[in-house]
Amino acid sequence: MHAQIVLFDGFDPLDVIAPYEVLYAGGTACGGAVSVELVSAEGPREMVSGTGVTSGLDLGLYLLEREVGPQIAHAVEELFAYERRGTVWRNEGPVPAGL
Repeated sequence: MHAQIVLFDGFDPLDVIAPYEVLYAGGTACGGAVSVELVSAEGPREMVSGTGVTSGLDLGLYLLEREVGPQIAHAVEELFAYERRGTVWRNEGPVPAGL
């Protein structure tokens, strides 16, 4: 999965730190299958958004679960000592490498 965190004019760059860190950790946990870059807003693209600190964590974890599987997302949750509410565990997807 290649994630691009889009920076729009007028948004605080600190809003992107949580999802960036979550996705970066996910890339580490699945042997580099996830890459992340910060880009400026130019042209149409699929957009998934969240706002606030914990929403940023939830967004990053949702994308990891959707693209590389729930085991990787769960390993990153544990790394961040963060627990998503309403998470349903599924034992599928790749097994995370040691974090």
